[in-house]
Amino acid sequence: MAHLAAPSGGRKPVAKDNHRAYSGAMLRMPIRVALVPVLVLTGALPACTAAREGYPSLAPRPIEGAFEARARPGAENGSVADPAVEARAAEQATALDAAEARFRSAEGETRAAVSWASNQPAGSDAWVVAQQSLSALDASRSATTAVLTAIDVLRLELAQRETPVASASLDALAARADALDADQRRALAELNGALPLP
Repeated sequence: MAHLAAPSGGRKPVAKDNHRAYSGAMLRMPIRVALVPVLVLTGALPACTAAREGYPSLAPRPIEGAFEARARPGAENGSVADPAVEARAAEQATALDAAEARFRSAEGETRAAVSWASNQPAGSDAWVVAQQSLSALDASRSATTAVLTAIDVLRLELAQRETPVASASLDALAARADALDADQRRALAELNGALPLP
C-alpha cells in the first residue's frame, strides 16, 4: 500500500513509491540509450572485417615479379646472367687472342716461303720448304679450333640448365671465333693454290 506524503502548501499528496519508480526509470534510461551506439558499432565490425577481406592483397603479385626479372640486366626471355660463365668466356677470349697472334706470325713466314717457291718447280728445295711452312701454318690453327671447341662445350652446358643463361660476351666471342676460323681457312687455301702442283 502506497504511503502518502503530508500535504504542504495546498499541494496534492504524491505517492512515494511511484516517485521512486519514476526516478529509477529516469536513471536507467541514459544507460540504455548509451548502449545503442555501442551495439550498432559492435555489429558493424564483422561487416567491416568481411569487406576488408574482399580487398586485393597488397603483397607483390606474380606478374610483378616477372616484370622485375625482365628489367634486370642480362635477363631476357627468363634468362639470367652468370658471373662464372662470363669468367670462362673471358678466358677463351684471351686464348683466341693468342691463337690469332700465333697464326698471323706463322702466316707471314709461310707467305714468304710460298712467294719464293711459286716460280720454282714442284719438288724443288724451295717448294719443299713452302710445303713444310704450310703444314706448320695449318697446325697453328689448332689453337683456334680449341677455342671453338671450348665455346661449343660451354654452350652445351648452358643449354642443359633449368634456367637459361644469357651471355652477350659469349655470343660475341663465338661470332668472332667463327669469323677467325673462316679467315684462316681462306688464307690456307690461297697459299696452297699459289704453289705449283707436284
